[in-house]
Order: sequence, then structure tokens, then C-alpha cells
Amino acid sequence: MLWRIVAALSEHLSTAFRSTIHEFSREIDGTERQLELGRLCLTQANKHFGMALGALFVQQHFSSQSKAKVQELVEDIKHSLDLRLQELDWMDETTKEAARAKLQHMMVMTGYPDFLLKPELIDLEYGFEMAPPTAGPKCSFLQESSSLLSMTRNSHSK
Repeated sequence: MLWRIVAALSEHLSTAFRSTIHEFSREIDGTERQLELGRLCLTQANKHFGMALGALFVQQHFSSQSKAKVQELVEDIKHSLDLRLQELDWMDETTKEAARAKLQHMMVMTGYPDFLLKPELIDLEYGFEMAPPTAGPKCSFLQESSSLLSMTRNSHSK
């Protein structure tokens, strides 16, 4: 039990501790690769704040015009497919109607969900107040992570 706790929290410890845990894991289960610190940081940020990071990515790399163009393209493809279905001579009418109905009910998800462009909805996703920072010479990443996890747990229990 204690080992599982140590292994779960090891990603929040220093590089020396993480290297030791990795060596142990490699001997036990053959784990070959240890995440670089930057990749580990990104993984943790995405794990806890994926929607917020997604919103930042969308704001920086997508425009509403590009999403609209893609949606228009998809609608054109659906329309063309509908016309082709109507003209098929090898398919009976019942099957054609079923295929056309399926096409009309097809849900198309392009780009990103619209709520990612609304900061107030992103804020609702997390629903907690940030505690005052405790960073200082005696504060570790493990302490900060523990504090963040307890805030997250408290916000989800409400």
C-alpha cells in the first residue's frame, strides 16, 4: 500500500527521486522510458486543466472563420452524398430512405466545442477559488500539488 502511494506521488518529487523510482520500475515491470520534466509538467497541467489549455490553444491557433468553412464543407459533402443516394439504381427505396435518414441525423463535430471560446464557461468547469500561494524556500512542488488536489477534491464534492 505504501509503495503505491510513493509511486503515485513520485512525479511530484525531485529529479533524483523520480530517477530512483524509474530505475525500480524498470527492474520490476520493464518500464523503459521516463518522461522529461517538461513533458511531465505538460502532462500534469493537461490532466488538471485540460479544458483551459484547450481554450488557450484554440484561441491562438484557430479562427471562427476556419471552423465555419469546415462546417460548410461538411454540409456540402452531406448534400452531395444525399443526391448520390437518391440516384443509386442498385439500392432499393427502403434502404435508400434509411441511408438518407441516417445521413440527416449524422452528428458532425468539427474543430472544437463552442464553449471553449467562452471564458465564463471554462471558469465553471473548475469552480474553485485559488488559494493564496505558499511558494517560498520551504515550499515544494509536492506541497503545492497536494494543495491543488485538495482544492479540486473540495470543489467536486460540492
